[in-house]
Amino acid sequence: MSDQWSEIHEVYDRDGFVIVREFLAADELLTLQNELYRYIREVVPSRPSSDVFYADLPIQIR
Repeated sequence: MSDQWSEIHEVYDRDGFVIVREFLAADELLTLQNELYRYIREVVPSRPSSDVFYADLPIQIR
């Protein structure tokens, strides 16, 4: 494992999350966001409530 990935792993273990800047190109990020919103809009309503977590603000993912 490279030093970079070791550091990322350590930060994740410590904080529970990591920030990886420029992981996706801007167009890829837009596609991901659009697909996530589509999933929330079209798929989530048909799932059992035990399978779905709702946040107060739909833009927040925890």
